[in-house]
Amino acid sequence: MRLLLPGLGEYVRASGADVEVLGAGRDKVDGYQDQVREAGADVAARYFAVDATSSEDVQKLLDATSGDRTVMYMALAPAVAVKVVDALRDVRLPEDIVIAMEKPYGNSADEADALDEALRAVVSEEQIYRVDHFLSEPAVNRAALEVSANGGLERIEFVYEESLALEGRAEFYDSTGAARDMVQSHMLQSAARILAGSASPEASLEALESLKVRPDSVRRARYEGYTEEDGVDPANDTETLVQLELDAVSGVSVLLRTGKAFAKDRKFLRLAFAGGVERELELYDGPLSPYGTVIRGLFEGDRSVSVPAGGAQAGWRAMQPVLEAMADTAMEEYAKGSTGPGGWE
Repeated sequence: MRLLLPGLGEYVRASGADVEVLGAGRDKVDGYQDQVREAGADVAARYFAVDATSSEDVQKLLDATSGDRTVMYMALAPAVAVKVVDALRDVRLPEDIVIAMEKPYGNSADEADALDEALRAVVSEEQIYRVDHFLSEPAVNRAALEVSANGGLERIEFVYEESLALEGRAEFYDSTGAARDMVQSHMLQSAARILAGSASPEASLEALESLKVRPDSVRRARYEGYTEEDGVDPANDTETLVQLELDAVSGVSVLLRTGKAFAKDRKFLRLAFAGGVERELELYDGPLSPYGTVIRGLFEGDRSVSVPAGGAQAGWRAMQPVLEAMADTAMEEYAKGSTGPGGWE
């Protein structure tokens, strides 16, 4: 929720919408209204200590809602998310409800299928939003428009390097790594939208399913001292940097590179077109932040903020050969605060 609440604040200021936040979790939280406002969302807020896997508790939470549209936003581990959705079978849901699921959407294609099945047992497909905030990046959508307008796309390079290291996320990150955290969801979904040249769910899904990794292009590394960080288990062999190339059936090549603990942030898309024309787009350059756009989409029914049905499964299928190649790839190292290992790009 670190980015969600500021995004909500942006949307409220831009739209003038009257929104109330009902926070929920297992633990009691004091001063929730102040926390929400300090995060940038000047809206009414209440907090409920509930067991979200309990139909009775969830019913009490939903009975406290009012307004024309109810957004149930879940940022949960996949195993917990399925239990929460199953609990909704015995709950009277508002007719106007939409359910937004933050990634990770399962830990495999089979788990994504199970989550889809659970959701469709309680709401329609149109009420399900599989949130990936990178699909609300202005740069991603401008890139898709340029591909549609110009044609002749030959190559996509998507680089997302962060100066931040773990910053208190060791438990999550060490069990996930750069590839699962960034490539499987954000980067593959964004590349698919750009290849499709639109937010059309059918075209994006077709583009995603066409992507094939070049196994010999996969490289992985971690910054020096990573295994000594608090909360890190060296036995996990977790990477903090990954780079790979994929080919689409359209003949376009795609380079993806993402990592942590770099000298500075580098977050951009580079498109190469026939005739030597290149276009570079910086991320986070728009009137609303990506999460502000997500919130707008949830309240106003813009499905372009959602991964299409079947998209999470396609992402996991595309990811499996990457994970297999990584298992056969030696782990390299780079200095924390550097530009990464030499000779990669």
